[in-house]
Amino acid sequence: MLFARPPEPRPEWVDLGRLVRDAAAELIPFATERRVEVQTGHLASPLWVEADPKQVRIALAALVRNGVEAAPPGGWVRVTTTIRPDRLEVAVEDSGPGPDERSRAHLFDPFYSGRAAGRGRGLGLPAAWRLARENGGEVRYVPVPAGPTRFVLSL
Repeated sequence: MLFARPPEPRPEWVDLGRLVRDAAAELIPFATERRVEVQTGHLASPLWVEADPKQVRIALAALVRNGVEAAPPGGWVRVTTTIRPDRLEVAVEDSGPGPDERSRAHLFDPFYSGRAAGRGRGLGLPAAWRLARENGGEVRYVPVPAGPTRFVLSL
């Protein structure tokens, strides 16, 4: 339902850096079980943004979880923030192989998963995208040649 009919956002001024830290901390047990390190790199703070804190935290957690699931054992997920003149950005990078060419066209399609059958519902990225849109932002995949897999949430 978060994708099909998300609740109406209830925006308030929140510290995006705090939401990032909270979302990353929430997934550390899952990451530890998968032997993936979650790093919160450069987090400018405070990063005040007017958005629904619950929806943004769900979107951030979905992006971090996606990275943890994509990274190999011994890999990593890194979350950083950047201040742009017109927006705040959260980059979630991982050491996984990244989506193949065929999967890139479907990254934000609900119920699509580029992983083997039975490994997820294919709702994490679409839900993150939809919740970001509900709050005036976006989520996008940013290819990094010979680099990490990167998804960016902008608000």
